[in-house]
Amino acid sequence: MDNKEGLKWFEYAENDFEAAKILSLQVKPKLEIVCYHCQQCAEKMLKGYIASKNGKLQKTHVVKPVKITIPILKKSYYIVVI
Repeated sequence: MDNKEGLKWFEYAENDFEAAKILSLQVKPKLEIVCYHCQQCAEKMLKGYIASKNGKLQKTHVVKPVKITIPILKKSYYIVVI
């Protein structure tokens, strides 16, 4: 994957973040929808990071843990990819 793929995912994440901010400002915000967009933003940011590092992204609805390493933090994390 190239950097364009990563940037595409970052843009998708930003769109979800903007949606969450707008929805949270409603008089009676539906928090489950705000939280959904926040979760989507986080997932897409991770996908963008993986894609930008030439990682392989698979489109799947199978739940499985994936180990990612973030070099700047010098830590590895397991995330659930759906």
